[in-house]
Amino acid sequence: MLLQMIWPLQAGRRFTSDMDETVDVMRTGEYDPVTELSAGAEIVVDGVVFRGNVVFGAPGGSNSGAARRLENCILQVVAPDETTHVLKDDGTFLPQITLDAGAVTQTAYEMLRSGARGFGCAGHIGRMADHERVALFTRLLADRLSRKCGDVQAIYEGCGQSWNETMYVMLLRTMGDMRNKEAFTELARRVRYGYIARERNSQECVEALLLGASSLLDIYEEDNYTRTLRTHFDYLRRKYAITAMMPREWTVSHNNPNNHPVIRIAQTAAFLSTREFLFENVIKCRTVEDIQSLFRAEASDYWSSHYVPSSYHADRRPKRIGHFKANMLGINLAVPMMFSYGSYMNDETLKDTALELLEKIVCEDNSIVNGWRAGGVRMESAFDSQAVLQLNNEFCLRDLCHRCTIGRRVIREVYANEHK
Repeated sequence: MLLQMIWPLQAGRRFTSDMDETVDVMRTGEYDPVTELSAGAEIVVDGVVFRGNVVFGAPGGSNSGAARRLENCILQVVAPDETTHVLKDDGTFLPQITLDAGAVTQTAYEMLRSGARGFGCAGHIGRMADHERVALFTRLLADRLSRKCGDVQAIYEGCGQSWNETMYVMLLRTMGDMRNKEAFTELARRVRYGYIARERNSQECVEALLLGASSLLDIYEEDNYTRTLRTHFDYLRRKYAITAMMPREWTVSHNNPNNHPVIRIAQTAAFLSTREFLFENVIKCRTVEDIQSLFRAEASDYWSSHYVPSSYHADRRPKRIGHFKANMLGINLAVPMMFSYGSYMNDETLKDTALELLEKIVCEDNSIVNGWRAGGVRMESAFDSQAVLQLNNEFCLRDLCHRCTIGRRVIREVYANEHK
């Protein structure tokens, strides 16, 4: 992977191939992370011009996939300790050159990879000029929102192309924590938004629908209130032909009490029973105040003295959707839905509005964001924190330094200094 990182610096250099051919590099091409080739390169071998792709290291065997991968290849680049000649279909060998990164660059690359999961590049980002950092974060955020658009589009197609149903599924996915994300998604599939819309005049019925279908009530002892919910659900289950989930589909241990799935479902029921035209309300948000106002919902009075069913707490505390959770709904629900709908409708203004909303919401407070901040990365809003989450999850945790803008920049600087 190191060879791919330093190859773009070889334009204008002359090499001698393993067959004593003179190889002049005119253009290095553009690295394609899918094929792991450098596409669109141009070289001159003993005075003959070749244009095509460059392959790095061993090609991976002689199967048909590898053969297709070598189509249009004009050069093989290997490290000093590699000897992996490639035989082309016409019986000749692909020209091969050796590229020595250098001891300093090799060490820097190893240190970069070993520190990838520990925010090792934070200092480099912290030293970037503001305009460079903004450009980097903008690219990362665009990639993150594109991925989220794909998720939203898949849900939209699975919901019969209903934006209200899509928003409802996304709402439940976002209300839960990562451990229960799929369980909340399954709950949304079993209790459709149409059922909620028909019962929304009764918060107790909406709560019964969601808690009953989740089967979370089955985990705890029964009391008068939960017995009432069960009675409602028994009727609603038959009315809408709902098959309840299995309790084991949920993770209920080691939860923050305020983030317990039972409490989040009760809060969701309160929100849904007081809001109509769900989709329109969410994509109309323009400010943090809009987000906080929209998601201001409080679970029914029973939950003021309970964190889980039948477990009474004398210290009554209303179970409201707090500012922190509302911000998370803004980041992970409102913004992706705005951006996705803007993409769907070719509405660039709405997409820009989504990005502007991210710039108004405070950045997340979690171990990943705090780790990058402690390393020297300045973050002022959710725009910044979402960008570093993309960087961390898509590159650092997957050891893809060679595909990362920061990783390539660091290694190329070291290489240029070592070989100047």
